[in-house]
Amino acid sequence: MLFNRIQELNTSKIKWRSEATSIQSENMESVTDEANESRLRISE
Repeated sequence: MLFNRIQELNTSKIKWRSEATSIQSENMESVTDEANESRLRISE
């Protein structure tokens, strides 16, 4: 049952990946920026 759920998630991931590539990369950039900022805060 869990395996079927994982397959469903992977299938839907592939479907939206092509549509959301630019949004995804923008999100990744902002996540990376946030991670860098929090690293700076931790090191201060």
